[in-house]
Amino acid sequence: METRSQSGQFRTVKTVYADLDGGADLRTVMVLVSGTTNGQNSLYAAYSTSSNKVYLRRTDNSDWMPGAVLGSATVLDNGYGKLDVTQTTVSRSGITLTVNWVAAFTSSATGTRSVYLRALDQKGAGSGWAALGRWVWEAAVDDRNHAPTNVDLTPQGDASNADEVVEFRATYQNVNGAEDLQEVRFRAYNDRENFTVMTLSYDASDNTLWARDEYGA
Repeated sequence: METRSQSGQFRTVKTVYADLDGGADLRTVMVLVSGTTNGQNSLYAAYSTSSNKVYLRRTDNSDWMPGAVLGSATVLDNGYGKLDVTQTTVSRSGITLTVNWVAAFTSSATGTRSVYLRALDQKGAGSGWAALGRWVWEAAVDDRNHAPTNVDLTPQGDASNADEVVEFRATYQNVNGAEDLQEVRFRAYNDRENFTVMTLSYDASDNTLWARDEYGA
């Protein structure tokens, strides 16, 4: 499985645990999103079947933070990641237990982290950590600024008479979002006599249109 998100975006990570003695024999199931299994600076969560609570590990891996009953209206936050307790769900079927963790990372770090799973049964026997997926942490759009591009202009190459009104349609694009376009320009140029006839400028910040002639006035 692969999960992709930007900082602060909640995603659902579906994890499935199994016990040949039956799903009811599972005592604690865990998920760790990290580059290693040392538990530090990671999104490290656990679900306890006996208390029906979910927990988030402190970023120094020293202890579990206070837990919350599954479904309660709260978000656990260890400063590195968040767990939405309201949206996180648990279900059982035969020998399996499924947890849909609804989580987000809040760190500015980017890159790919492994998703490790681990389970403990009622007698304390454990599965050990197993890397069964990955979570790609992407930079926010605002952190990856892209230059705008000119997309289209219609009509093109048409001739007109003096004082004749011609309607042009210019299309501009910005992958960061149209709201990121601060100013767009349209320039009419006389190729034969090699001078700028007119320049139009639209300022999106105050919804103002400016016009300049060949003299810049």
